Amino acid sequence: MLNILKLDDNSCSGTLPTELGELISLTELYVNTNLFTGTVPSELGNLDKLTLLWMFSNQLSGSLSSELGYLTSLTSLDVDSNMFTGMFPTEIDKLNLEELYLGKNDSTGHPPSDIETGSFWCEG
Repeated sequence: MLNILKLDDNSCSGTLPTELGELISLTELYVNTNLFTGTVPSELGNLDKLTLLWMFSNQLSGSLSSELGYLTSLTSLDVDSNMFTGMFPTEIDKLNLEELYLGKNDSTGHPPSDIETGSFWCEG
């Protein structure tokens, strides 16, 4: 029944738990400004009610998961200031994002092509 989970600014460390994907009522998830490492669990793709996902300012790495494309309610995604590598997943194109922050990572490729409104920020 949990709708909003705010773990931001807590010096949390370790990997993001896969169990976050079981919180299917979540609409907002804040794990920004911590010390999380590792990859983003693909289980986050189960959170189809999620409208906001902020993971900025951590030490998350690997590629951004294509499962983010399952988050069809998502309007705000911020993964700025991590250590992501590889291509931006093309599945992000399918989302109706109003805000997208991808900057300060080591990802390659082009940002999503269908962004017409809202805010977009991608800075090396």
